[in-house]
Amino acid sequence: MNPKAPISARLLFYVSLLFIGSCQKIHFEDFIHPDNTLKQCRIKQILEFNIFDSDTLFWNFKYNIWGDPIRITPSLNGTGQPEIFFRYDNQHRLTDYFGAYREELRAYEFWLHFDYLPNKFVLQKGYTLGPIINGNPVPSLQLPSIAYLQFDMLGRLVRDSTNYPSIFTPILIQTYTYNSTGNLAHFKSVNQLTGSTDQEIYYTNYDNKVNISRTNRIWMFINRNYSVNNWTPAESYNQYGLPLKWRGTQGNRFIYRNIDDADIKYECR
Repeated sequence: MNPKAPISARLLFYVSLLFIGSCQKIHFEDFIHPDNTLKQCRIKQILEFNIFDSDTLFWNFKYNIWGDPIRITPSLNGTGQPEIFFRYDNQHRLTDYFGAYREELRAYEFWLHFDYLPNKFVLQKGYTLGPIINGNPVPSLQLPSIAYLQFDMLGRLVRDSTNYPSIFTPILIQTYTYNSTGNLAHFKSVNQLTGSTDQEIYYTNYDNKVNISRTNRIWMFINRNYSVNNWTPAESYNQYGLPLKWRGTQGNRFIYRNIDDADIKYECR
């Protein structure tokens, strides 16, 4: 493969290797970089199954002319499943991500606002259960949070320092370590005040297909999932190696939803 070929051509070449006998995981730097997404497909709909009452929740995705997500609409809007909105600055960077109740969009369930700082830092401000005035979310005093996100030279999240000042909790330092194949290998959350480890996870059960979050840079950013492959194998995949169905897995989350039992539909070209 010519290293000077356009990124899109190189990416197609690398993805095609997924289906060639050896089943080796992708570990090419061109594909590891978050800017190089699988642009041939975008998520159209996620069908989320409730294994306890046999209900199905449909999440329908809408994009702008640049291919960035602008809205995700659930089939049933309410507590725990608001309509999700995305807003961007003139550099197409995500500035606001919030879940609102559909009735006249007067209140949000959650709201994250992002400010972009020098040296690959992002300041994230989070709010819960606040008002929406003239179409814009307004800060709430209920459990606000502040997080400093740090990214590596490839644009992947490597450190998150989160604090909830209203309840005087200690800062949690969360670190993300990636392996040579471009997958998250180790996650660790440490209480800055006591130095104790609150949570530690080693990731080893990846498939050798394309991570669903790799269909858009916004999904990687929101999901904090920059891995090349999926955390758990799916039951089936499309021709591009994207997962179509998960059943009974553990740890699959997209946006803030559990998709361990879900079907995914794409628009591909």
